[in-house]
Amino acid sequence: AITLGYLSKDHELKILKNNVPSISKPVMEKMIQLASLVRDGYGNGRIGLTLSPRSLVGWAYKIEQYNGDVREAFKVSYADKLRESDRNVVFELYTKVFGK
Repeated sequence: AITLGYLSKDHELKILKNNVPSISKPVMEKMIQLASLVRDGYGNGRIGLTLSPRSLVGWAYKIEQYNGDVREAFKVSYADKLRESDRNVVFELYTKVFGK
């Protein structure tokens, strides 16, 4: 089997900036940090759905759509797709990164 790693943080940052330039760099960096934690959780079986670069871009668009509400955008674009147990884990990680 071939296993591909995720893009570098710099590469993901560039993708986010190119797609949704209105989001601040500090928010984008936290989004990428959270994605990394979710991917670790997915890799060790704690979370059933990973957070892909495409999902990050979707989340960024939702942040714009929800007038900068990062948490609500995260919930709608990603967390609502998860089982309840996974959602709890993911929001713990969200709070660890974003603090709210």
